[in-house]
Amino acid sequence: MVKSVRFLPPNPLAEKARRLPDTSVEELCEKATQAVDEAKAPLFEKLEDEASRLKSTFDALMEGPGERPDQIKALNAIAFELKGLGGMFGYQLVSSISEHIVQMTKPDSPVTEDVLDVIGLQVDAVALIIRERREGDGGESGRALVGSLKEAMGKVLADPEA
Repeated sequence: MVKSVRFLPPNPLAEKARRLPDTSVEELCEKATQAVDEAKAPLFEKLEDEASRLKSTFDALMEGPGERPDQIKALNAIAFELKGLGGMFGYQLVSSISEHIVQMTKPDSPVTEDVLDVIGLQVDAVALIIRERREGDGGESGRALVGSLKEAMGKVLADPEA
């Protein structure tokens, strides 16, 4: 008869998460939450900075048609960055609306005044969501906002799938 041997691989994570004596699980969770919040602060500043760049780039685009292709390309890149940052920080609304901006600023997308109006609404929505720190999907009002922006986008692009 073969005797089985139980092998327990080393667990380096257990050492790092070692609980100190007289420390409750609640205290550990509180400390972890506090550490995450402290780590989020500089990262949230990055989200705010990108939203500010998006707004200033859009404002420059609206000031004159001179460099529109470059500004549209810059809007696309900033919106793409915001889409990722929104997802990382739990701002799904920012991520969703930024995805719409990315779609509307693709190189082959039309750049009409109606399209620019909708992009402007999207840019303003992103700025508002970040300013108010609306994390998550925004609940019913957030879903309604995304739905109405998507509907407007579909109308100006004449694409029912937008």
